[in-house]
Amino acid sequence: MSIHSTQVAALVQDIGNKAIIDGYAKHPPIYPQFCDVRQHDPRNEFGLKFTAYTGAGKFKETEEFEANFSDTIAKARSGQVKVREWTKSFQVAYRTLDAIGAVGKVGDDIVKNATMWGVAALRTKDDFVAGVLQYGTLTAGSTKYFDNSYTDNADPNAKFIFDGLPFFDTAHTDLAAATYSNHEPTGSLTAANLETYLNTMRSTNAVDDRGEVIYNEPDVLVVPPGLEQTAIRVIQSEFQPGSANNDVNAIRNRFKVVSNPFIRLAASASAGWLGTAGVGLFVVEDGIPVLTTTDDPIHRCVIVSAVMKYGAGVEDWRPWFNFGKAAA
Repeated sequence: MSIHSTQVAALVQDIGNKAIIDGYAKHPPIYPQFCDVRQHDPRNEFGLKFTAYTGAGKFKETEEFEANFSDTIAKARSGQVKVREWTKSFQVAYRTLDAIGAVGKVGDDIVKNATMWGVAALRTKDDFVAGVLQYGTLTAGSTKYFDNSYTDNADPNAKFIFDGLPFFDTAHTDLAAATYSNHEPTGSLTAANLETYLNTMRSTNAVDDRGEVIYNEPDVLVVPPGLEQTAIRVIQSEFQPGSANNDVNAIRNRFKVVSNPFIRLAASASAGWLGTAGVGLFVVEDGIPVLTTTDDPIHRCVIVSAVMKYGAGVEDWRPWFNFGKAAA
């Protein structure tokens, strides 16, 4: 039985949508375990801007009949993220539609491609976030992962995050020009080192843009698969891992270990990322890719496409710390 080109759209809706949903559900994504996931808003179709303020500061004690303490709120930093459009497609030739058994063959092709696209969509998202982590250490920056320019809005810090520096750097500053570091390029995954990094995040880096103390409590450790077993031993051991004494392991179960197979650069083999899940690093997405069909009489085919919108950005470096990944 042949099929008309106008009927392909109905076939896509009937069986293609279910197939892409099934594919999308095959593997649980990794990035939601540590990213702040936000729904794409069509009012910000191509991208969005964000602004952080210095906050109101602490309350001040006032005496009876004394005027209430007046404070100012100033813009501390601003940035933007591009909502990127990602696509896949395949073509069905008119001659295929005219052939005997076209319904079955075209239907099989739609199911096969849509299922694979569902899986590939999650891989694409996880791979991009892994790139933000890995290339976020580079002094030279990365346009692929950090140029968030979009229509009529050039990124003033293309290649870097909002402060014009790599995501992970040793020279982040606050409004008073005090310097902070969230990068230890030669560090390694040991209990002693994790204690040091944790203390840096909870103490030294736990200040806002006006230098006042904030809560900064990392709870996740993202590592490549080759470090997963080491990370589990270091974090879950009851006593000091690898030692002969009975000192308590002070960071026992302090972090959730996330093994990320998309962290696979050779330079990342000994690296780890401490972070606060859902804080500082965010993604904007519209979920499962949308299937569409386009009749192309010029090329005598019907194009079946999948489109998804997805972007990732950094709005605060403080909740994140990298060790073991070089800056070059």
